[in-house]
Amino acid sequence: MRCRLIFSGSYISSSPIFSKLAVTIVMSRLIFGMESPRERYPRMTSNSTWKKLEQRVCEQFGGRRNPLSGSNSQHGTSADCIQTAYPELYVEIKLRASFAHHTLFRSAAKEAAREQRIPILVTHEKHHAGSLVTLRLGDFLALIGRGGGEKDGS
Repeated sequence: MRCRLIFSGSYISSSPIFSKLAVTIVMSRLIFGMESPRERYPRMTSNSTWKKLEQRVCEQFGGRRNPLSGSNSQHGTSADCIQTAYPELYVEIKLRASFAHHTLFRSAAKEAAREQRIPILVTHEKHHAGSLVTLRLGDFLALIGRGGGEKDGS
């Protein structure tokens, strides 16, 4: 039996195998609420967005953005920030639609706000050495004596 399915406004296939696959995908999305990457993240982040973020963060560390960070760097480091007031720090900046630990941190921040304290999230992976500390950039800069002042409060 051959059938045609319309999926997101376009024909998937008239092949029975692909039709069965399309029905499975549609049913999975209906039952489990799954979204396709295109629906969840409708467009890519433009280069200027992450470059501006890097510039803003580097300025808060008293440095400047490394225009060729990574393996292309000709500044003696692959860090995102160069010539900072803290040469012992390796600053790596990432911009994503979401991070799992940000969700955990927001929960801790809500509780810390009730007690008027600085929220710090410490995470540790099983079977790996060391733990990671997450805190707001403004709080971190205040703790190391650089002053806060990040606009978005994150």
